[in-house]
Formats: sequence, structure tokens, C-alpha cells
Amino acid sequence: MGTDSAHREMTSYAMTIDQRLKNKGIDPATRSKDYYNAVDQAMQKEYPQFFGVASSEEIVQIEETPKRQPANVVAPASRNSGKKPRSIRLTQSQVAIAKKLGITPESYANQLIRES
Repeated sequence: MGTDSAHREMTSYAMTIDQRLKNKGIDPATRSKDYYNAVDQAMQKEYPQFFGVASSEEIVQIEETPKRQPANVVAPASRNSGKKPRSIRLTQSQVAIAKKLGITPESYANQLIRES
């Protein structure tokens, strides 16, 4: 979607959405929040790959993937007299949250361990 023709197509679609909203009485000057939310939703629905939004088909595909069995956890050969090491397995949504927060999944997991 990086070509000029793709951008022209998207611009044309946005202008069509603009006309539809104005015909419904949603004026950007008086109801800007409603107007821009509607434009954003329509554009993301029509061009999900451009906006980095997973389409409904991609979401279903992610949910249908089988979960891997966790690896067997084996005790170490020697015993430590200190604290027990803890491990945590993050879900896909937790990894996504960490990315949105701009931190590494390891940092996110460490914070979860500290809070528990």
C-alpha cells in the first residue's frame, strides 16, 4: 500500500466517507469527534494492512492456532539456599501490551513477578 495509486485510492475513499457523513448530518465543524472517529473506523476497516490493524480473518487465525505445550521444567542439579528463581510465561496479549508501552517483554514479565 505504499504506492501513489494506493494513496490516491485511499484519499478518494476518505472523500466518499466525508460526503456520506455530511449527508447524515455529521459536520466536522460541529461534531469533530464523531466525524473523525467515523472516518478512522471506516478507513481502518477498508485498509487494515495500511493502518497495522489485524483484519477479522487474521484475528480468527491467531485465536485458532494451537497453543504449544510448555517445556518441562527441571530442577537444577544443585540447590541454592537463596530465593527460588521464578519464571513466567506471557500471553500474546501481554506481549502486545508490553510493545504498546514501549518496554521489552522481559521488563514487563519482571514487573508482573514483582507485583505478585
